[in-house]
Amino acid sequence: MKPRPHRLVAPALAIALSTMPSATAAQDAPIGYGCGDLVAIGRARSLDYTPVDSEDDMLGHGWITAKLKIRKVLRGHAAAPTVPVRYFAHADLRDDRDFLFVIAKDEAGRNVVRTARPIEDAVDQRLAARCG
Repeated sequence: MKPRPHRLVAPALAIALSTMPSATAAQDAPIGYGCGDLVAIGRARSLDYTPVDSEDDMLGHGWITAKLKIRKVLRGHAAAPTVPVRYFAHADLRDDRDFLFVIAKDEAGRNVVRTARPIEDAVDQRLAARCG
């Protein structure tokens, strides 16, 4: 009797999956932030997209400007309940869900999103004990 290919693939697939690094381990790590960063929960409404000109970029990454409506400040200080931000991505952040944002200032003084995690993913995570 000839072995069926799927019976050979299943054990190999199980071994490969069991030896891969866990995405859960990365998500379990505390969320880092800088001492001057703003850490807040809120929603971003995208306003504008500026593409980055690169022949190697197949997804169309670019800088997206947005308005962040802050629901709760966890660390740092927000100048207003709504702050302008920019982030580097190939798609807009969803504007119908809350995210945990870590926002830093760039050299020009603009608010740049360093981290944006859906709040469902961030609820079980904790911020790093200290800024750094």
